[in-house]
Amino acid sequence: MSITPVDFDIARTGTRQARISKESRASDARPASDLVQWFLDYYWIRHPISEASIAAYRTDLLMLELWLLTFRKTTLLAAGAKDLRAFLDSHYRSDGRPTGEIPSVSCIKRFFFYLVEVGLRNDDPTEHLHVRIPRRAKRDLASISG
Repeated sequence: MSITPVDFDIARTGTRQARISKESRASDARPASDLVQWFLDYYWIRHPISEASIAAYRTDLLMLELWLLTFRKTTLLAAGAKDLRAFLDSHYRSDGRPTGEIPSVSCIKRFFFYLVEVGLRNDDPTEHLHVRIPRRAKRDLASISG
């Protein structure tokens, strides 16, 4: 089996070169927007994370991008803290339970930190963003020991 240059991208990671299958780097059906892809390339080079983590980051950021365009009529570059809060709240029911797959808040925070770091934004709308985790109901000790 021979490998052609078309089958692989060569990316520099610090002082080494890594060959990554184009199939694994582009595993999603929808291609990432340029902004998301720039972040993913930057983050992959700087941090030793798996291809699965990169794919999960891509999914979360594309989900955020699509939601912002659809429901808030804004972009990733223009999104504010209220937009991001509304996005996260849309993934939880009124009782605080998740509605399905929960996007990674740490991924979203890293993405917006990157935008500030490279000068594409002046502010970080995720600075005070956190996931609201509902408190568990206190259990009656009598019912547990009974």
